[in-house]
Amino acid sequence: MNETPKHVRRMMRELITQAHEKALDAALRPLADDFDRWRAGEVDAFELSERIHAFHDGPARDLWNQYTSSMKELVAAHAIHTGLIDRASVPAELLAHLATALAFHEEMGAADTVPDVRVGGSSER
Repeated sequence: MNETPKHVRRMMRELITQAHEKALDAALRPLADDFDRWRAGEVDAFELSERIHAFHDGPARDLWNQYTSSMKELVAAHAIHTGLIDRASVPAELLAHLATALAFHEEMGAADTVPDVRVGGSSER
């Protein structure tokens, strides 16, 4: 069995964590705007609560599922392929390890398509 070296697994985890944080930050921006509208009296507490709930059950859950997948190579490669992580910032050794997964994403050609690895799932992101 070809075991991934520990330091490569660590680099991959760090890249995935960075990508998850960037994606979550972007997804939270509309909710931050909702908080601003609530503070300005444009929406009431009930509406804000509904939007928080919708965020938790929608984008936050989708991102959690995406970035905690057991298919770490595909997740890391997707973050690079979509530009969420700058390819130039990725260590050469990690890029070499991800070569097959990166080729998969490049072959798929759809930057926003992430395979849903859950049983019976298929998801467009």
